[in-house]
Amino acid sequence: MTVKKSKNRKLQKRKKPVFLIVFLVILVFFAFEFPFNRLYNENKSLASLEITQSQLQKSNQQLKQQINQLNTPGEVEKLARERYGLVKKGEQPYVILPRNSSANPIPPIPSYIGSNGSNSTSQDHKSNQSFLKRLLSRLEFWK
Repeated sequence: MTVKKSKNRKLQKRKKPVFLIVFLVILVFFAFEFPFNRLYNENKSLASLEITQSQLQKSNQQLKQQINQLNTPGEVEKLARERYGLVKKGEQPYVILPRNSSANPIPPIPSYIGSNGSNSTSQDHKSNQSFLKRLLSRLEFWK
């Protein structure tokens, strides 16, 4: 029995250093792996954020150019004509109707606003019609 006990003690003494070395290797691995992994992920996200930043800077520059262009009088006039159908004083406005329009025409569009604030139309108002009939005739284009 004494021989057996001595062999067990020797094996236990050998197992302790091996176990301690394995434990230290695992501890070192985890100690270095987590900071490096986090650093890698942060560098990866930093690269994607830099790409996004450069795209936003390009977009911002294009928008500034568009603002400068829209502040010119010629561009303001162009937009007023295209989007809002405005005309200069003395010009005759025309409205092109789609083919499937109703038989009743659209009421006249003011050609300009006079200096006193009144609208001047391209057609004279018929004063002999009642207010209600004139209002209904102007709203018929919504059908």
